[in-house]
Amino acid sequence: MKTRCALRVLNKEEMDRIHALSLQILEEVGVKITHERALRLFKDGGCNVDEDVKRVRIPEDLTTEIIKRNTGRELKLYFRDSNKCVRVNEEPFFSLGPLQLEEMMTGTVNAYTYNVKRLHRRPATREDVKNAAVLADALGNIKTVGIPLTPYDALPETRSLHALSIIAQYTSKPISWLHIINLEMAKLAVRVEAILAGGIEGLRKKPTHTALLEAISPLRYDDRVIDLLFYYAEQGIPAVSMSSMPLPGLTAPMSIPASIAQGVAEIIPGLYLLNLANPAIRLTPAMCLGVCYGPTWATDVMLCDPHNLRHIYAAPEETLVGLAESQLIREFYGFPVWGARALRTDAKRPGIQATLEKTLTGTLAMLAGATGLGPAGQLDSDQIFCFEQLVMDNETMNLMKSVQRGIPVNPEDFEVERIKRGVEKGSYLTDPLTLKRVREMVYTSELLDRERYEEWIKGGKKDMLTKAHEEVQKILKCHEPRPQIDRQMVKEIGVILKEADKKFTSAR
Repeated sequence: MKTRCALRVLNKEEMDRIHALSLQILEEVGVKITHERALRLFKDGGCNVDEDVKRVRIPEDLTTEIIKRNTGRELKLYFRDSNKCVRVNEEPFFSLGPLQLEEMMTGTVNAYTYNVKRLHRRPATREDVKNAAVLADALGNIKTVGIPLTPYDALPETRSLHALSIIAQYTSKPISWLHIINLEMAKLAVRVEAILAGGIEGLRKKPTHTALLEAISPLRYDDRVIDLLFYYAEQGIPAVSMSSMPLPGLTAPMSIPASIAQGVAEIIPGLYLLNLANPAIRLTPAMCLGVCYGPTWATDVMLCDPHNLRHIYAAPEETLVGLAESQLIREFYGFPVWGARALRTDAKRPGIQATLEKTLTGTLAMLAGATGLGPAGQLDSDQIFCFEQLVMDNETMNLMKSVQRGIPVNPEDFEVERIKRGVEKGSYLTDPLTLKRVREMVYTSELLDRERYEEWIKGGKKDMLTKAHEEVQKILKCHEPRPQIDRQMVKEIGVILKEADKKFTSAR
């Protein structure tokens, strides 16, 4: 009796209406695009292009064809040293990351790490990136490793690539999610990734980073994003995630269904432009924070706190929005869901609020059918990365997987002779079924406290955070990760980064 994915927030009529509204938006409103080459391609591709106001409108039948053309590929991410890969629809797992640079927003994503002993955050360093990679390599529920930290002891323009090089030396797990913000950074990333992939052809066959290219709500693409799109299309690298993050009441209608429809409408032109630039590239639906072999498209409607207009990560309403988007992709478009706003928290430190929010968002996403959850280890709306929180998130996943597995039911569960023997002995302790299932029936934890009060006192009154800190220290001391790059590759990447650092320093 495996737990079924039964949590649904939309009915069929509601999904039909959301999809119909997205088609109507594209046909009647369209998207604003000023890039001349893109406008020519859209016009030649059958779109209605108003060159005076720089607006592209896509007929309904063409939009339907675009969606059909850009769905149907399996989501997977390969380990570098084998044919093993992470797939959607296997057991739930965590992803680590992602990272965004300062130019993309006020502040950075994971610019800090949290010191649980001194109870404060501090700027992250390259050593922190290394330690995060070692922890991620050791924890069983971490299946993909993003760039979890912004190392402040590197130049802003190349921090993510320095982090990538460090992580590759301390984990054999798939690495994902480089947030590319301009054409120059894209070219650097491709050079580095080509080394990691064994050459440009290897990178084309099995891309190992995803460039997140976002439309600007409401319904606009800037030239920078389109330049990036053309670059990846021309390189033949299907490492593009088309995304949109409309804010209800600000950059989208104050309506969840309408905002989702607008988000879909904002993504479709990017999909089609990639098709027009390189017909060999197709995209695969994925949810926010998803990574796959092949390009993706991701819907991500974001709610804001009405008191300060700051987007909120862990509100239950935000989770419901993610579930609605997940259901639309899984049931309406018919493709597996990678993640659904799981493991998010707005808490500034590990503790009650972080645990409550992460458990709520993770459990709801899992029950709705999401597989890849994350990013793990993050606090403060992705501003802080905490090593202890990563360990606790791994424990949370173990608990959720116990629920997801459901109740095991086998023929041996219905043998009356076993009942007779147990009654005669007065106990089932020595029954073969007890010995067989003693470890699998009830999850045992090293972090959760299940001792009697007196034993807890004798053990030092340790809470979960204290145990997590001890586990972090143990892993960093004892775990020996297997690197996925050799010394020569490290040297080649180092030359590229040294050239880039010199260039960006002289340009200031």
